[in-house]
Amino acid sequence: MKDNIAEAICRQIGIEFDSAYLYLALSADMASQGYRGAAHWLRLQYREECEHALHLIDYLEQRSGTVRLSAIPAHLPERRSLAETFRHTLEHERAITAAINKLLDLCVSEQDYASQHLLLEYAAEQVQEENAVTEIVDYIALCEGNTGGLMRVDARLGERRE
Repeated sequence: MKDNIAEAICRQIGIEFDSAYLYLALSADMASQGYRGAAHWLRLQYREECEHALHLIDYLEQRSGTVRLSAIPAHLPERRSLAETFRHTLEHERAITAAINKLLDLCVSEQDYASQHLLLEYAAEQVQEENAVTEIVDYIALCEGNTGGLMRVDARLGERRE
């Protein structure tokens, strides 16, 4: 594996762990506001991002790359509404998609086919991630100003399984 690809994968590992930390902070905020379903959904998202980072670490190790972990910045609690939280989540998922696409572009230009294969799986998963969050944002928008509707959305978020 070329050094520039290993370094880029290490940056992506940092992005995945940073995402996990963000989702954990958002989960705590939602729980503190009584949105237990949203907190549950975001906690599962935290775990998923950790799994992505660990998968990339395993991949680097299999390819004899050097794993370098970056510091994870703090995500200070910021009180957000349910709608703001999931709009922020959607923006964040789009940023993750852009980062994966950039890494995939590098692997294509360097003809690293194994890394391309791995990252194509991540790119496909991001389509699903963005779609899922877009649906949540849309459901919340339909319920704006309707507390009962928001509580039903929250209950539905609590049904998410790993």
